[in-house]
Amino acid sequence: MMRWLLVTPLLATAAAAAEPPSVTVQGTCTASAQPDRARIFVGAEATGPDASRVTTAAITQYNRFRAEVDKLALPDAALTSTGVQTDRSTDDRNGHLVTTGYTARAGLTVETSSLPGLARVMQAAATDGMANIGSMELFLSDPLRQKLELSCLPKVTADARERATALLSGIGAALGDVLTVNTGEAPMPGPRPVFAAMSMARVAAAPEPDLSAGPQTINVTASVTFAIAASHK
Repeated sequence: MMRWLLVTPLLATAAAAAEPPSVTVQGTCTASAQPDRARIFVGAEATGPDASRVTTAAITQYNRFRAEVDKLALPDAALTSTGVQTDRSTDDRNGHLVTTGYTARAGLTVETSSLPGLARVMQAAATDGMANIGSMELFLSDPLRQKLELSCLPKVTADARERATALLSGIGAALGDVLTVNTGEAPMPGPRPVFAAMSMARVAAAPEPDLSAGPQTINVTASVTFAIAASHK
């Protein structure tokens, strides 16, 4: 038993000494594309003294607006409901909370690949008197983002090799084999608003807007570890 206690640290030291010298560098690649998806949030809202009536009113307006969206037959549409929420408003009167009314809200997020179609959604929301019309946001779909990332992978590792070669040339060393590669996509800003929420009258009267918001960019990085080749002097 004592023999193993003495030999084990010697083996560990020998293994560490056998590891080749290495250098780790980070390569980068940037790719851009025009956004191919857009979304907008639209909300119905009703207020009044009776909780049941304001809830019914919000749901009725929501259902009417959703039916109008369905009629637009937006391509690749994804509709997500926020459900219905009814809040009670109160006032402190001489230390007692008194109910002053209720507000009910029902919202719908509409996402599609048709940017002009989403503009028509905004116009339909204004026509129906929806209380909340959010900003239209443009973003890259998952398939497009993946395509851009895949196009970057050969470039990002090539960039890492070029950087490592330049780094070692200053000390007269050369690259050896690749030991490890780790890739990732750098965090990017979220979806880009095309225009902010507008008053209902302005949206209803506005012509269909130019939605050319410019390309969006992703950054792909790779951390590559190379062995440093032995000198043959």
